[in-house]
Amino acid sequence: MAEFETISKEHLVASPCIHADETGININGKRHWLHGTSNDQWTHFFPQAKRGTEAMNDSGILPRYHGILCHDHWKPYYKYDCTHSLCNAHHIRELTRAWEQDKQAWAHEMKQLLEKMNIAVNDADGILPHKEAETWKGQYRELLGKAEIECPPPDKPKAVKRGRTKRSKARNLLERLIDFEEDVLRFMTNSCVPLPIMRLKIRFG
Repeated sequence: MAEFETISKEHLVASPCIHADETGININGKRHWLHGTSNDQWTHFFPQAKRGTEAMNDSGILPRYHGILCHDHWKPYYKYDCTHSLCNAHHIRELTRAWEQDKQAWAHEMKQLLEKMNIAVNDADGILPHKEAETWKGQYRELLGKAEIECPPPDKPKAVKRGRTKRSKARNLLERLIDFEEDVLRFMTNSCVPLPIMRLKIRFG
């Protein structure tokens, strides 16, 4: 078992693209976190009492990794020195929620746009020519412009308060899609980054 763990870690560290996520689990009645790292051939699970960077460092994978790390935008992942790609499976779930629960029309349109992008990427054998990718990016930005009108940031409170003004879930999602465009759309220009499905074999998040 120890030998397999060592081998799996080395294969993941050497992989051009890996996926990371975590989920809460119960061990002997106590809350723990199951950290998962995977590619299309190897999966490494690491239970830990802690959730953050300290716990992920203990697994011995992410601190040594310098390829493309696909994740759900949890801030501690951005502390690692690698290229980042945001998991659009998470985005599609969030967009579906924003449309079905918050009636955000832009979210429904964005979900459809990402799915069309994915079809185009698959038809192009996993990577789009630069010109075609830029055309899709133009549609993406145009839709986000419409979304800014439908889902504006909250008004600033008249009283001075410390910290960031609270945003809705839909607004937080919109700002992420705007601010991290390159990481969201990396699947169009890098063949090892998928759009719709994380390679972890259990559902996280």
